Amino acid sequence: MNHPLGIFPRFALFSTLTVVFVCSAAMAQTPSIGVKIGVPIMQPFLQTAPSTNYSFDTPRFTVGPAVGLNLSDSLSVEANALWRRLKYQTATPSASTTATSWELPFLFKASLPVEGQPVFGDIGFSFRHSAGKTQLTSTIQRDPPLELANRWSGGLVAGGGLNLTVHNARFLPEIRYTRWRTPAYSGNGGLFTSNLNQLDLIFGLSFVAK
Repeated sequence: MNHPLGIFPRFALFSTLTVVFVCSAAMAQTPSIGVKIGVPIMQPFLQTAPSTNYSFDTPRFTVGPAVGLNLSDSLSVEANALWRRLKYQTATPSASTTATSWELPFLFKASLPVEGQPVFGDIGFSFRHSAGKTQLTSTIQRDPPLELANRWSGGLVAGGGLNLTVHNARFLPEIRYTRWRTPAYSGNGGLFTSNLNQLDLIFGLSFVAK
């Protein structure tokens, strides 16, 4: 298993430590807690060579908790823990693989100067841990799958959306892009690979502590 810090560029560790430091220094500020539900816009796998051996199921959603701290009226920090499930099948040998991942984005969020519109942008870094099992027969499994290339990866995150506030509740629809540094999965002989580009439509609901 790859050690996570061994494959991350230095700016990844630096950005994460920066967010942790800012969060620690801002404990007296207004916290928020909520949930994120996402819908993928891009396919998670790319076929890199013609093949009928692999088929893929598109993940239907990602979900997980979100916590944040308001540093000022226009600036905040946020951390998510997003769970995602993927699935693919092989024809020879006949097998089905269920893969899961946890994505841990750390984000700086800022209100954007769009007059009359509650628009925000965010930028940060995400960690990803991938796992899975291949069902070979009704009683035999392979854990981890042969195609699992990197359990740990990191990526840059950027996005933007709307901050719709009603009392102490915030509705946060957002388009979020992640560029992963390394693929989580790679098919035998290079037949497919994880898409390094990830685009999600994410709906957030958070409540600000009073």
